[in-house]
Amino acid sequence: MPCMAVKYIAACIWAASAYFACCERPRGDEVQTLRLNHDAPPTLPGLQIQAVTEHVQSSSGDTLHRAGLPSVAIVMLTRNPPDLLTWLKYHIVHMGIQHVFIKSEASLPGASFATQLGPLSSRVTLQEGILLEQPRDNYTALQHRQLDFIKYAQQACKEQGIDWLVHIDDDELLYSAQGQLLSEVLAAVPPEYGQVVFQNKEAVYDSAKVANCFRETTRVNLNAHTFVSYANGKPGLRVSVEDAQISGPHRWSIGGGKKTFPIDTGQVMLVHYESCPFSRWKDKMWHLSNTSPEALRKIVFPFYRESIKMMQACHMSGTEGEHACSDTELEQFWAEHKTAAGPSHLEIVQIRIPWDSILSSP
Repeated sequence: MPCMAVKYIAACIWAASAYFACCERPRGDEVQTLRLNHDAPPTLPGLQIQAVTEHVQSSSGDTLHRAGLPSVAIVMLTRNPPDLLTWLKYHIVHMGIQHVFIKSEASLPGASFATQLGPLSSRVTLQEGILLEQPRDNYTALQHRQLDFIKYAQQACKEQGIDWLVHIDDDELLYSAQGQLLSEVLAAVPPEYGQVVFQNKEAVYDSAKVANCFRETTRVNLNAHTFVSYANGKPGLRVSVEDAQISGPHRWSIGGGKKTFPIDTGQVMLVHYESCPFSRWKDKMWHLSNTSPEALRKIVFPFYRESIKMMQACHMSGTEGEHACSDTELEQFWAEHKTAAGPSHLEIVQIRIPWDSILSSP
C-alpha cells in the first residue's frame, strides 16, 4: 500500500481514538534548519536563533514541510541540569524537536556551553539569568520565573513560524514506545484542539548511587497515586491559537472554542526523572530550604515538604554553610522515596531508549 495512503488511514484511526502510526520515520536531521545569530538583541543575552525557510530533503525526496508535519519547540527554565547535553540530543535527534528555548539561572556559561553544544547550538535559544542568592520562598518564585519565560518563547514561536510549543523540565523526557517523532504525533491532533497534555510518569531508580539518570534508568512507575511530585501532566500549545495565556506550568488557558487533547501514553508519555541524581536533590532542597512556614504548608507534595524540613533541620544543627546530616542519612531518606525498594504499590513498566545510537549521532 502506498505510504501516503497509510498515513491517511492512520490519521483517520487516530480520530477514532485508536493509535496513530506513521509508515516511515524520518531521520533526526530531517527537520527545519535554523541558523545561529551571534548578534542577539540586548533583551536576550546569550544564544539567539532565527528561523530560515529552507528544509532538509528526506531520503524519499520529500521535505517535512511537504509531508505536512508541524514544527515543534520546547521551552524550559533550568538550574544545574543533571545532563543537559544528553537531554538536548535526545529531544533534537531522537524526537525531532526543531528548537529549544532555555532560560538558565546562572549555571550555563554562554560561550563554553555553546562550544559543548557544537552543531546543536543552532537549535537552541539560551537566555542566561543571574541568581545571586538563595531566594526567599523560591518554590513559589520559581514558577513565576517559569511563566515569564514561557510567555517570551510563545511570542518567539509566533515570529519564527513554529507550530507547537511544549513546556517540560530538564529532568523530563518525552518518550514514545513506538519510536515516533513528536511532530508525527502532533500532526494527527484534530484542528479543533488548541492544546495537548502529555501524561507524566515517574522514573524508578536502582539506588541512591545512580549517576547518569537518563541512561541508567529503565523502569517507570505508572501509578500516579504513588508519585512524589505532580501527576497532572505537562502541556503543548498550538501556537496559532489566539489569546492563549499560560496559566501555570501545566496548562495554557485557551479560548476561541479550542479544546484540550490528552495524548495517550501509548503514543507519548513524559518520563519524569524526579530528584535525580541524589546530589541534585540535595542541592535543590537546600535551595528551597529558605521557605517560610506559611509557604511550606502550601506545598502540596509531602515528599517536597519532608525534604525541605529535613534540609532545614540539617542546616540549623550545622555550622555556617554546612549541614550536620551525613550523606548516608540523606541517601537513606532519598532511597525510601525514589527506588523500587521504597514505596509500595508501584506499577512498573520497562522503557527502552537507544542511547548508543542517539549519543553517537553528530
